[in-house]
Amino acid sequence: MPGTMKKRSNASAVPPLLSEQLRDILANAPVSRYAIAKATGIRQSTLSRFVNGQRDGMTLATIDALGKYLRLTITSAGPIDEGKE
Repeated sequence: MPGTMKKRSNASAVPPLLSEQLRDILANAPVSRYAIAKATGIRQSTLSRFVNGQRDGMTLATIDALGKYLRLTITSAGPIDEGKE
């Protein structure tokens, strides 16, 4: 589910993984995967496989190209303290 927080065994809320967030953004982008592929040079099949849960073909260069095209930024709330409950 987009934007949901996962619970760990110690019941602390953690944000979704970066890959999950990127999948959600691609799946709900206001442009088609074809348009994203054409603009970034990334194969449409690579994008589709990634959105469907397969990771093959997603190099750091591919992720960087997506981030640049989609104007993504990463914001950190700081590390998760595994020792706190």
